[in-house]
Amino acid sequence: MDPRWALLALFAALLVPTEAIGSKWNITVRGQLKCKNKNVANKLVELWDKESIKKDDLLESFTTEAQGHFFIVGYETQISKIKPYIRIKHECGATAGCHKVTEIAIDQMWVGKQKDLAFVYLDKDSTGKTDEVMTVREECPPRNRALV
Repeated sequence: MDPRWALLALFAALLVPTEAIGSKWNITVRGQLKCKNKNVANKLVELWDKESIKKDDLLESFTTEAQGHFFIVGYETQISKIKPYIRIKHECGATAGCHKVTEIAIDQMWVGKQKDLAFVYLDKDSTGKTDEVMTVREECPPRNRALV
């Protein structure tokens, strides 16, 4: 084959959108938010896909209802299997004026299925389950410091 044709074929393949050559992946995640054993209503729960090179993709979001329940279905078309996690920004246990960000990575074995997180205790640092990795960090706005 003429090397010019091979180069042209490679260039054309790079122009094909991921949707044309990838797979449509999905995951459903449900649970109930708790803070100190009380239901957490009206809190935004986001479902993300962790990316290696580019910025993570927001798949879907859901605001918890009165009893703290959430139910999210997210889809993504890409070549490799998605790496799902949920993110919740909240004030449970946070220093005054700050908020916490809780992220729970969900094992890829749940892609294409429904993962029931059951209770998500925002005042804890772990879910206690082996197929979930929970990280919690506190974010505070920068302080205004007067010049002396």
